[in-house]
Amino acid sequence: MTAETLTNFKLGLEITALGMALVFLTLIIVMLVIYLLDRIFRPTAEQLAAAQARKPAPAIAPAEAAALPPAQGEDVASAEAAAIAVAIALAKSASGPSTQESLYDEELVGEVVTVISIEPGPSTWKAQGRLQALQ
Repeated sequence: MTAETLTNFKLGLEITALGMALVFLTLIIVMLVIYLLDRIFRPTAEQLAAAQARKPAPAIAPAEAAALPPAQGEDVASAEAAAIAVAIALAKSASGPSTQESLYDEELVGEVVTVISIEPGPSTWKAQGRLQALQ
C-alpha cells in the first residue's frame, strides 16, 4: 500500500466514525427529549382520579336492561339476546380495556390465494406481459 492510499483509508475511517457518532448522539438527544416530554405531560394521580369520577354511569344497569319487556313485534329470544349483548358491552366498558389487544380480540381467519404462478423459463416475462395485456 502506498502512503497516499493509507492516508485516504485513515481519513475514510475517521469520517465514518464521526458520522456514526453524530447519528447516535442525535438518537440519544431525541430519546431524552421524548423522555422529558413524557415526564412533563404525564397525568398525576389527582388528574386520573378526577377523570375517573367524571366518567358517566351507564343509563340502564344490565339487570334493568334484561328485565325490560320486548318491544312490539320482537320475540322473546331476540330480546334476551339483545339484553345479553347490552350486559356484555356494559361490563366491558365498566372494566375498561386493559391492553390494545383486548379491543381486537377476534381472530381473523383467512387463506392463501394464488393469483398467478410464473414458471421459470426463457419466455417467462414475455408470457407474463401477454397475460397482463389480456386481463
